[in-house]
Amino acid sequence: MPEADLESDEQESEKLRRRKRRRPKPKPRVPPSDYLDRHQLLATVPLSMSTIDKLEKRGIFPSRFVLEPTVKVAWKRGEVIKFMEQRAKRRVHVAADEPNATDV
Repeated sequence: MPEADLESDEQESEKLRRRKRRRPKPKPRVPPSDYLDRHQLLATVPLSMSTIDKLEKRGIFPSRFVLEPTVKVAWKRGEVIKFMEQRAKRRVHVAADEPNATDV
């Protein structure tokens, strides 16, 4: 084999190695904006994860689901917002001049 062919083969293989190194890393999978991952959920809801787990088991808090093919979980944003709105409606407001249970 002529030396020119060997050099061109080596140059091509070196180019292929460089291309492989330049390949961008895959972006981490992020749930679409209609869904909340665990971090976003905890930033949205003023509850701890253990409280959320308990409420979810009792059927009060929206259920999570697994994002395939990973083991990440997510919650539907609309369901979480609806849960928060329902809790806000059930909230009891006490006027500042009314005595409450701690004053008695």
